[in-house]
Order: sequence, then C-alpha cells, then structure tokens
Amino acid sequence: MLRPVRVEGAPEGAEAPGDGLTPPPAQLHGPVDPVLSALRFCFAAGDDAWGEPPDAPGVGERRAHADAAVVLCRTVASLRSDEPEARALLALLLLRHARRDARADGAPRTLAEHDRSLWRHDEIAEGRRILEEALAAGRPGPYLVEAAIEALHDEAPTAADTEWDEILALYDVLATMAPSPRVALERAVARGMAHGVQVGLVALDELTGSPGLDAQLAAARAELLRAGPGETPRA
Repeated sequence: MLRPVRVEGAPEGAEAPGDGLTPPPAQLHGPVDPVLSALRFCFAAGDDAWGEPPDAPGVGERRAHADAAVVLCRTVASLRSDEPEARALLALLLLRHARRDARADGAPRTLAEHDRSLWRHDEIAEGRRILEEALAAGRPGPYLVEAAIEALHDEAPTAADTEWDEILALYDVLATMAPSPRVALERAVARGMAHGVQVGLVALDELTGSPGLDAQLAAARAELLRAGPGETPRA
C-alpha cells in the first residue's frame, strides 16, 4: 500500500508521493470519484485562503492545503491514467492555482482585477497540456468542462479579451452534467458578462432563496454592477 506522506510545503516540482510505486490491483482499479471529490474539496479550502490576509491565523496552513491537493492529484492522475477525469481535475487545479500570486496579499479581487503578469504561466501551459490529453480520451466529464472554463480565463491576455460566450456555453453543459447552486450562480454571472448586466441580474434574481447562496448572490450582483449597468461587459 502507499504510505501516508507529508506533502505540506513540498517544494515546487517535487515528485508526487508514490512515484515509482505500484499499488495493489484492487486499489489501482477501484472507484476514483470519491478520491477526486476529496482532492477538490481540499484544494477549494486552500484556494479560499488566498483571498484572506496572509497573517491571519491558520491562513498559511490552509494555503498549503492547495499545494498538497495538487501534489496528490498528480499521483492519482499518474496511477489512474485510464480515468480522463483524474487528468481533468489536475488540469483544473493547475489552471486555477496558477493565479494565486495575484491574490497573495489576501485582498478580495475578481479576475478582472488581477495583475495577470503575476500568474504562473508555466503552470497554465502545463494545465492546458494536461487538459488536451484529457480531451483526447473522448469521455468528457464535469471536471473537464470546469478545466476548460478555467483555461479560457487563463488564455485571455486581459479581462476585456475573455471569451464569455464560450464560457457561458460551457456552463450550459456543466449545468446539465452536474447541476448545483454554485454552477447555477456562476452560469448566471456568465450570462450577464456575455449578454449584458441586466440579463445577468435577472438570472441572479431567479436564484434567490437557493440554499447557501445568500452571500454569494450579493457579491455576484456587485460584480455585475461594477461591469457597467446596461452594458455588455467583456471583463
């Protein structure tokens, strides 16, 4: 069996835990979805911490959880090369994690407010390559669609160049594959960015009362309104 290893604070480019080891066949071919879900949850907890002051209690440790999730996801993607969604999740994490330095001070920022020169473009390039490998398998799943959305954000030289029509089309697919309040919220924002602020605000109003979305709805409305009432924002 693979033994637990400490990955917190692992250096950049470190080999993934378990490299060179072969797990028992029963583990190698077992269900992978629960593992991917756990890694996604671990990463999300760490990713959220990049929007908090770096000197706040526990923030450094939580940020390291995102690094650990990427390292562990490399292992899973390597061991389960038969599962395109394992590679898709790795691509998703890399494409999102590559933007962390633009949030290092902990100030809350939308993507439109990022200094894109701070993004780690080597990680973006790796994420895009892994995404292409997952796409080539011809078995798209929710992680692949999410990774494609992140890739479109990362490929835009400026916020104004973001291909919101394509992002909205991907959210339409994701809403069918894996519907959730979070996906509905992000799809509503994409509608506003692609078709005009008022369209987006109406879509957000339709989500009023959805479980756990109260604070997120307020933030999404503010983001759309900053884009310019009555306009068709491209940022």
